[in-house]
Amino acid sequence: MHISRFPRDAIHFIPKFAEKLPPDTILRVYAVGGDGILFDCLNGIMGLENTELAAMPYGRTNNFLRGFGKSHKLSFRNVQRQYDAPAVPIDIIKCGNNFALSYCVAGVEAEAVRIAGKIRRVMEQDNPLNYWLSKQFFPWFFHIGNFAASRDKRFSHQHYEVVIDGEVFSGLYLTLSAFNSPYYIKKLPAIRNAQPNDGILYLLAFRDRRCMQGKKISIRSDKPILISMDDVLFYKTDIDIELLPAAVRFVDASMFGYMGG
Repeated sequence: MHISRFPRDAIHFIPKFAEKLPPDTILRVYAVGGDGILFDCLNGIMGLENTELAAMPYGRTNNFLRGFGKSHKLSFRNVQRQYDAPAVPIDIIKCGNNFALSYCVAGVEAEAVRIAGKIRRVMEQDNPLNYWLSKQFFPWFFHIGNFAASRDKRFSHQHYEVVIDGEVFSGLYLTLSAFNSPYYIKKLPAIRNAQPNDGILYLLAFRDRRCMQGKKISIRSDKPILISMDDVLFYKTDIDIELLPAAVRFVDASMFGYMGG
């Protein structure tokens, strides 16, 4: 068992641990927490052979696991089911040198995530009750962040050069969001038919609310682009997003397959 001490700690720990294993050993990594630690564990196993990824939902958000049904928390918190469950191939989003299970968003939506996180951290400083309240009301923090970000000209008037599978869609966008699975922040699915095992990447572009599909997306801007990948924030001036089909074996503790939105 490794206790992650800070964000991205697990990314460096997992490869070092894997080096000590006998050849041909299958390493199953259990991410106990929320989307943040799951992101770290995913990025920690990428490039390693004979690895499987599992998730036990104890975090503030567990968006990826929602697609496994309403009882996903009971199923994925059951240690015996986690031990017995098969590992199934799933698609992964690659964005630069980072990987995500659910989404990669840029623009207003990413700024909303940043503001919501800032409100949460301030609220959680005092006592355990505030921590519980912040967990319950986190979607409302996101609404507040979205309202503030949509009125910030840095994001609402940003020009992007967008190329999807060789076709150009450049212009002013509030948000550009790439989805590998349907759920994102709020309890309602962003794109209901998004599946992490269909080999398709869905792009939701907020200018004319256009929904597009593709496998490779290139985004450029003359100003820094704020990006949120599974609730983890980055700044870049250019983004290359690619879908990697069946790139990871994920433990399906529901044992019923991915149900989606």
